[in-house]
Amino acid sequence: MPLNESSTKLLTRNHVNHKLETILDYPVFFVIAPIGYGKTTAISTFLEKSKYRNIWITMHAPIDISSNEYFWYLIANEIKKYSLEISDSFMDRGFPNDSIQISRIVEFIKNINVKEDIIVVVDDYHLIENEKINLLMKSLIYERIPWLHIILSSRTIPDLAIQELYFKGYCNQINIKDLTFTNNEVKRYLRLVNFKANEKIEQKICEYSNGWFPAIYLMQAYYRQNLKLNTKNSIYSLIKFSFFDKYDETIKMLLINLSILENVNADQAVYIFENDAVIDILNKLCQENAFITIDHQSTYRLHHIYIDFLTELKKEWDDETIKIIQRAARWFSNHGDNILAFKYWFLIKDFKSILQELESEDRNSINFVDRDLIIQIFESVDNELKYQYPIATLKYILIIILYKDRNLGKEMIVPFKHYFDSHTHPKYHKNRIFAELYLLCTSLSFNNARLSAYFSRQAYHLLDGEYSITMNRHDVIAHGFPHFTYAYFKQPGEYKETVKTLSNDFIYLTKATNGLGMGCDILSKAEYSLETGSFDDVESQSLAAFYKSSIFRQTCLQVCAKLNLARLFILQGRLEDVSDILKELNDMRRLEKNTINLDVLDNCIGYINATLTNHFDVADWLQNIDLIFERPIYQGASFIYIIYGKVLILKGEYLKFDQLSDVFHQQISVFQNQLGFIHNYIYKAIARYHLNGIESGAAMLQKAFNIALQDDIIMPFIENGFML
Repeated sequence: MPLNESSTKLLTRNHVNHKLETILDYPVFFVIAPIGYGKTTAISTFLEKSKYRNIWITMHAPIDISSNEYFWYLIANEIKKYSLEISDSFMDRGFPNDSIQISRIVEFIKNINVKEDIIVVVDDYHLIENEKINLLMKSLIYERIPWLHIILSSRTIPDLAIQELYFKGYCNQINIKDLTFTNNEVKRYLRLVNFKANEKIEQKICEYSNGWFPAIYLMQAYYRQNLKLNTKNSIYSLIKFSFFDKYDETIKMLLINLSILENVNADQAVYIFENDAVIDILNKLCQENAFITIDHQSTYRLHHIYIDFLTELKKEWDDETIKIIQRAARWFSNHGDNILAFKYWFLIKDFKSILQELESEDRNSINFVDRDLIIQIFESVDNELKYQYPIATLKYILIIILYKDRNLGKEMIVPFKHYFDSHTHPKYHKNRIFAELYLLCTSLSFNNARLSAYFSRQAYHLLDGEYSITMNRHDVIAHGFPHFTYAYFKQPGEYKETVKTLSNDFIYLTKATNGLGMGCDILSKAEYSLETGSFDDVESQSLAAFYKSSIFRQTCLQVCAKLNLARLFILQGRLEDVSDILKELNDMRRLEKNTINLDVLDNCIGYINATLTNHFDVADWLQNIDLIFERPIYQGASFIYIIYGKVLILKGEYLKFDQLSDVFHQQISVFQNQLGFIHNYIYKAIARYHLNGIESGAAMLQKAFNIALQDDIIMPFIENGFML
């Protein structure tokens, strides 16, 4: 009685297939049962027969990696097999960590041009589930995208209010009752695999297995080899007897090492195990061991029960296992897959290899998915190793400044500078290290024109004609603001001097980084001309800024230039030109991947629509105070209050604005944005006028005048004059 017959044959289960056939009627379908009940087999068998287009994502426990980012990585990596462009968009955007980003990614998915139904399977969802991932799932489910149907396979019930979804017609499900083998199905399976025994033995298998397939499979396998049943030993004991002990030591070690990797394709297996014969071995194992399978994409996978069993056998790794993990990391590194390379190096605490990789890697190729992992890695690295790889360490500090905690990044600079004040480096000249450090400091001083100019100038001279290796033209300079000088104008009476610094000295940043900030010199003058009423120069300056910033695709600066033009055109009554600008900006938004650039675009489009009094066309999140408060103040958040404040005024919600205006003032005060103060006081004057009369309104308007008159600023008053 050959054992391998039971490894390759599947029982047709019509009642399960009939339920799965309803998947196209719902945005989500749940398959929920404990381990071993055939969830994966049921779904894969159905999809293979149905021929529906599908994307299959098998979750794995996120070893030392944030669940959110690892979940996103697995999705993006799987999508890459079907569309590199969409996969890159997912990678660049990163996991949507707040409601605004979720709204954007749902909109992005909804707008993908798909002409046939696609089933997205998330297998082993329980390994990755958390509150934010569930929030994303709910948003996708309730959006009910016509072509998108999600199957969530889980050992536990996801916290997605399944009963509510069911009653509202959003889901269907298969549960443990559906997947448990009936006595009739057990006997049909035994006949399918040519199991030869009397009915009494078959009945005992039915009784002792309780319809759980691994028990059925292992009991019949044990009986084939021993001509008797074993109903007393544990599942692991049965696995050990039938599917481990019989292999030689080479195969046993292969299986144990494979359990660490969980899955490999043929090319990976040959490289990692350094054995051309490994494919023949794996194929033979697939034929005789149902716990090892090869899927439709030629990936070898171990069942979780088998992984757990093999993990228990060997909890400590020897040199051979560490070598296997090293080669796995090197494979993924050679193929540009940072997150898996870093994962495997991190498993064996090989921080040196990670820092070597980061030292030479372009920081802009490190996407949002990698950043969370890099932060965790550096938290485990000692200072001695960090200083061996100063460029990698500076890239890490810059990631902290831009995406996590600006003040923490500032604190990290102090010991770094102190160390290299008194130490040399075998590879880098001290000038190179300090040039990169000074450029990093421009991100900390983004709100201080003079200081940013000083750091840029110092870096440029230290580089002595070379370019930075930590910052380049692909970085973001406007930090979420659609108005460049808004961020730097922080002292009444100094607007002109600030613009002079930006237009004369920021060229050093552009030269040091080979293009970052290109066009900001003319843009600064264009914005100043508009704000102070020198309207004759605004159009030519803004167009020049746009064309110059386009040379190196400085998206933020291009958007700033378009906002400046749109404000001028509204003033001149050139509404068709404004409409063209809005169309162009919306087209840019659809193609944009960078989340900071998306903030700039949303703010710009929102400001233009609010100025046109089309507040209904302002993005929903810009009209939601709870979502606005989620935004990091560092990413253009204070500009948001100008838009939201104007929307409230346009809606006639004067009392609400009056109550919130002091909060807005506090937020604007963080970086002392003088243009923000002017707008806020103008809106407050309008609100107070409607609530308390002309004297109350005039008092607030005088505060706006007090700031504006010191710099001859008139544009905010012109734009809002119809409401005054």
